[in-house]
Amino acid sequence: MRFYCFESHGSSRLGVGSSDGKQVLDLAAAALELPKDPIEFVAGFASTQSIVGQIIQSKQSSSWTYALDSLQLLAPIPRPGKILCSGINYRSHLQENPDAVLPDEPFFFAKLPSTVVGPRAN
Repeated sequence: MRFYCFESHGSSRLGVGSSDGKQVLDLAAAALELPKDPIEFVAGFASTQSIVGQIIQSKQSSSWTYALDSLQLLAPIPRPGKILCSGINYRSHLQENPDAVLPDEPFFFAKLPSTVVGPRAN
């Protein structure tokens, strides 16, 4: 399953993508009992996974579905805590930067939570 945070009618919403990747089902509209906060949703997914599956299989789910390309996507986790990144740790990174040298030991760096934005955001 691919999950999305998006804006609809002036509020942020959680959604799940369709199998073809072209639609997003608004989970908040489909099931009021699901957490609205992305962190709570992910943390409790083991207990709500069956509800999400039932919603996806429901014939009514089309009434809560939007075209993915019509949505303003938001950051997946709007205000993440610590963000630790690892640099030049895959051989494929060498394709992006041929002058890079793979380190003997991995190195990490931090990003500020304010750097997390949604796709196509400025």
